[in-house]
Amino acid sequence: MLSSWGRKAIISLIVVALAWLVGRAYTTSPQLTPNASPDWSKGIPLGVASVKNPVAAVVNVTGHIFLAWTDTARQLHLAELDNRGQSVQNRALDLPTRWPVQAQLRTDSSGNLYLTWLDGEGGHYRLYFALLDPSGRLRSQPIPLTPDQEDVESYAIVRNPQGKFDVFWAGKAGIYHLVFDSTGAVGDSVLLTTGGSKVVAQPDSRGRIRLVWIRETAPSSARFKVYYATYDSATGQMEEGQQVGLIFRHIRQRATGPYLGLDTSNGYVFWSVEGEERGQLYFSTFPLDDPAAYYVDEIRLPGVNFITASSTAEGQASELVAAWTVEVTSHLIRGQQVAEAHFSGGKFREMQIVNLSKSASLRPVVLRDDQRNLHMAWLDTAGFARYRVMYASTSPSVRDAFKRPNVRSLVDTTLDTLINLSLVILFIPLWFLRALAPLTFLVIYSLITYRVELSERSARWALTVAILLQILATGLIAPGMSNVTWEGLSPQTTALLIRWALPVVLAGVAMGVMFLYLHRAEARLLLPAFLVFSVTHGVLQLAFYVATYVRQAFSFDYLYIRH
Repeated sequence: MLSSWGRKAIISLIVVALAWLVGRAYTTSPQLTPNASPDWSKGIPLGVASVKNPVAAVVNVTGHIFLAWTDTARQLHLAELDNRGQSVQNRALDLPTRWPVQAQLRTDSSGNLYLTWLDGEGGHYRLYFALLDPSGRLRSQPIPLTPDQEDVESYAIVRNPQGKFDVFWAGKAGIYHLVFDSTGAVGDSVLLTTGGSKVVAQPDSRGRIRLVWIRETAPSSARFKVYYATYDSATGQMEEGQQVGLIFRHIRQRATGPYLGLDTSNGYVFWSVEGEERGQLYFSTFPLDDPAAYYVDEIRLPGVNFITASSTAEGQASELVAAWTVEVTSHLIRGQQVAEAHFSGGKFREMQIVNLSKSASLRPVVLRDDQRNLHMAWLDTAGFARYRVMYASTSPSVRDAFKRPNVRSLVDTTLDTLINLSLVILFIPLWFLRALAPLTFLVIYSLITYRVELSERSARWALTVAILLQILATGLIAPGMSNVTWEGLSPQTTALLIRWALPVVLAGVAMGVMFLYLHRAEARLLLPAFLVFSVTHGVLQLAFYVATYVRQAFSFDYLYIRH
């Protein structure tokens, strides 16, 4: 038989061993982020970026996802994921770079990868490209695409029906065009239009390229005209630009975009105007064969107080898919999160949040593969000039691969739940604050009148006044419930009803409990009767808050908005 000391030593060793195993599993498990929609997988961390640029991403012929970004060593980093979201490779590329930014990835029918980026220092950037084979191995060193004396502000790249790549880039003089191919042959840059910047491009289903850019209305002004045109890569001709919108921002605001998307018959141009507390998203939509008939509108969604566009799925389909950053009014959603939005027929159709990260999620990029699965990559803030690269997908194989929680997610979920449930303890001082005024009134009344029996008419009036004071205090001293939404009501209306109508309804139930107590009590005293009412009223309020939290914690409905 073991002594008491021996049993304690064995138990201590077992506890230490279990703690070590859990800690080891926690630190080695990937920090998956919860999915906000059952359509999407959990968020998968891939690495850390040092530049707040959208992640370069492309789906190759095998269905693998390739992604590239600028890592903390100022090198271009490449990651490959298979059809189940499992890492195939994740490494820095051996490329001589100084400060690479705005990386983009494209692929051809053979699966070769074309990595392009801007590189330079001191605001002087030149456009480069490097060729990689289907496995991600370098087949060329960086090849400059633009003249050394030209500064590149932005660029867009599209693979044309001839198998070459059309590049549109914005320089000091305006929008230029060039062509390069897999052999490294680079054509001359030709000026297409003067005075343009922020160029973006999308290929349509007939092999033409749709272009959008902006042009400042006057030097150092806060107004930018948005232009649209069609480019024919076979003839090398571009139509004259047609204005399809106007971007206006105040002095303390900044504008992002434009971003171009297509459905089968309509074009969509998005831009955002961001201030300190609010981000406004606008879009211009127009028939592709009649851009002069454009229409501009602002996206306004209930419960969303910050919304910015980031990217659209490449190509032309029956429905346009866009990636946004949104901030939703909910205690279960912390900060800005990524979302997918759908448009068709020139109208916004629906939006749903993709992921629930504890940090701000930025710059989402969305892709559509041949099976119509969606893939999204984005950045989660992780400190000064550090952004965690994240990935999620609607592919069933990726969802299944990351469906089971790992040790890290189990520990994090348990701790979050305990913290949220521990907030129930804070309800005791909240109840006391609400009951302080009516209790003080009843004590003063009892000391002055000595009438504590409810058989006295004045005591019944005093109880009525105390109940009204309790209801009023409940409305005035209420936790923020603007995150709760009821179907058919705005968050503001819902919050108003919860603050003022709910205490009245629950007071009726609490009064029923109080009358039941008085019916069975030997002495019908004023203070005990009010305490039964007050405590019952408080417990019912607490039950409502807990039920609301549980409903939102296990429901995705409040993360989905249909127009």
